Amino acid sequence: MTTPMQASSSKTMRIDIPPADLEPTPGGPALEAPAAIEVPSQISHRDFQEFFQNVYDGALICTMDGFVVAANLRAEQLLGQTAEALVGVPVIRLISGGAPELLGTILHTLSEDRFVLLQANVMRAGEGPFPAEIAAHFLSFSSTGYLSFFIRDVTLRKEAEAQSRTEFIALQNAGDGIAITDLEGRLQYANPAFLRLWALNKDGVIGHPPIVSLFRKPQAAEAMMKSVRAGTPWFGEMEAERHNGSVFFSHLSVSPNINEDDEMIGMVFACRDVSQSKSDQQKLERYRDHLEDLVKERTRELTRANRKLEKEVHERIQAEEASKNARHYVETVIATSQDGIFVIDAEGLFEYGNEAFINILGWPREDLMRQPFMKVIPEDKHAFILERWQEVQRGEGHPYETDILTSQGERRTLLVSHKDMVIGGEPKFCVMVSDITERKKVEVDLLRAIARLKEHDKAKTQFVSNVSHELRTPLTSIGYAVENMLGGVVGPLPDRARSYVEMLKEDCQRLSRTISDILDLSRIERNALVLSLLRVPFSRFAQRTAESLRVQAEAKGITFTVKALPGSGFVECDIKKMERVILNIVNNAIKFTPEDGRISVELLRDQSAPGVLRLDICDSGIGIPAEHIGRVTERYYRIGEHVGGTGLGLAIAREIVELHGGKIALSSPPPGWETGTAVALELPVVESPTLLVVDDEKAVLLTTEHMLSEGYRVRTCDAGRQALQMMRNEPPAMVLLDMVLGDMDGPEVLMHMKADHQLRNIPVLAMSGRPLDGPKQGILDGFGVSLIEKPWHVDDMLDRIEEAFMNSEAPASPVPLQD
Repeated sequence: MTTPMQASSSKTMRIDIPPADLEPTPGGPALEAPAAIEVPSQISHRDFQEFFQNVYDGALICTMDGFVVAANLRAEQLLGQTAEALVGVPVIRLISGGAPELLGTILHTLSEDRFVLLQANVMRAGEGPFPAEIAAHFLSFSSTGYLSFFIRDVTLRKEAEAQSRTEFIALQNAGDGIAITDLEGRLQYANPAFLRLWALNKDGVIGHPPIVSLFRKPQAAEAMMKSVRAGTPWFGEMEAERHNGSVFFSHLSVSPNINEDDEMIGMVFACRDVSQSKSDQQKLERYRDHLEDLVKERTRELTRANRKLEKEVHERIQAEEASKNARHYVETVIATSQDGIFVIDAEGLFEYGNEAFINILGWPREDLMRQPFMKVIPEDKHAFILERWQEVQRGEGHPYETDILTSQGERRTLLVSHKDMVIGGEPKFCVMVSDITERKKVEVDLLRAIARLKEHDKAKTQFVSNVSHELRTPLTSIGYAVENMLGGVVGPLPDRARSYVEMLKEDCQRLSRTISDILDLSRIERNALVLSLLRVPFSRFAQRTAESLRVQAEAKGITFTVKALPGSGFVECDIKKMERVILNIVNNAIKFTPEDGRISVELLRDQSAPGVLRLDICDSGIGIPAEHIGRVTERYYRIGEHVGGTGLGLAIAREIVELHGGKIALSSPPPGWETGTAVALELPVVESPTLLVVDDEKAVLLTTEHMLSEGYRVRTCDAGRQALQMMRNEPPAMVLLDMVLGDMDGPEVLMHMKADHQLRNIPVLAMSGRPLDGPKQGILDGFGVSLIEKPWHVDDMLDRIEEAFMNSEAPASPVPLQD
């Protein structure tokens, strides 16, 4: 094969063709009837076909008047039509919006010894057009000229370009001010938010005075930049001055700007005006201090009132006891009692009252005696008092509170108790009253103070949650940047730089865990925590999670043992949150276990509770004092005065486990150990998931079924179409799919599954006895399906199944807190 015209110039004729303004037809582009085209014998030559069919781009060979004479496999895939159907089709009809004169333009350009590159949308049968680059060339077979077209699908590149534009627009429209400077602090870039924040004009600041001139304290700004130049990011607040002279507080995040050669070329500033939030926080702190002082004062007043009331009750009890001894004691006590004591007859008239009664009711004695007791009761209390009076007459009733009116119309609150009795054969009622007006005022004030404290606590919680959300995004970005640096995205790091970056990574992870704790606590308090539940083999999951900390434990000289219980059963859990629970508990064990200590992680099946799996994590550390063991899982509870951490880890772990229907129990020391702590995590067992194994080799089906039957429920099938029908009738939890089947290859089964909304979310693990060719592997990669090669080891197969389960998408649902 030769080209009659060799390019003597590097110039390329680029033709951009806008897509046709047409709706895609179900059957693909409307093609003319194929012309009767004779395929040259050279095109059918075996060596040429092997080269032609393995070209990565879709390739079409056409006559000089534009009719297709041959198409490779990639062209069939891209255009959605067989090579036989494409032969004789005008090539211009495959281009969306392609006009007939386009072929003439291409021929003319090629005749001028220039390359032709078309940017166009190409029609795909049944799906509509897709963006593509099309390169056109001359070919010659046996002195006969042909045109060749190489079609490349640039959908992903177009999407990437759109993503880049979106990210730049997002930066331009970000609420935070973003600026990039050189090492001297001169501005090289500033987004609109940054310019607005400092009231600057872009043309007047780029490349001009250093950024330190924007702050009220240039020395502090220089120290900040010095720290960043040394490779340490800087976070904090600094007082700044706008171009118009106004002053504000800015929260800053400054980090080094590293190029691809691992050289620092400048700094990146992210800033936000926090003047209002800083002012609000100061006001809130002053209000909190005032409220706390007020509560303390009201508490002292209530304490004094309660003591006074307790004293009065005590004195009244003493008076009642003394009254049993002799009448004159009774008369003395009644006469001197601070409680009001009076007697009412069966008609409800006052018969007797002591001095305290007169003083408390605030009426002259002569205005009360032989008068109805309702005389001193406010009208709005009449119905209530009449009900109490009926209870008294029935010999029932308990102490109660009510209001009375003095002769001057003052309203006072009394605590009332009564006792029925018989004097001279006639029923009487002895009533004792205590003036609790002042105490009620104190109680009302205290309740109001408590309500304000609750509002303050609610506002504080919301504030902390908002701040945590604001911190998470930049912290995540920093974490990704650090991970990429350690992964070599900026090239090899010097040992010293790597140690600093690794320290930064640990700090990011620690802060991320703290923020996650705070946000999870906020969600728990709002009954809004979301669990993405999956069925997982708990033994392997717990073992792998604990083993991830072995290096950390052994680096401290700790003997670390993990005992699994194969085939112990499945639990339904949010794997990220449950992994966090296990890591939190094991991390605590490592933290509080001294060197040369030991830690044991063991999964057990409690015979007394067959529906429960228990994970015991025991350490020989310092242990937990008995007086604290029952409270360490409470929120914010910490032992000792100088303790690190937030006091949320165990509390959130307990609440997450309880949301899964389980529980956590602690003991110190563990049974049979001299020192340390044991944490027992219990979760309910669920039914094993169903696996569908699809393979046309009976021996493979039998072997796989035997290997997996101890942990999973297994169904088998030896044909692709039958497997699809079985999935639709009873969807399995996962499909193990052989790539070579008798009636339908595995990739085709996979594509049918992904096209079916009922089946598309079922996890798939592909199986093959030999490496796959490019197109088949491309299908697996496109759907994110991993491949395991036959023969396999049972542990490897179980690991891959578990990995496929955990990488699948679980339905997320809010789980209400349990009472």
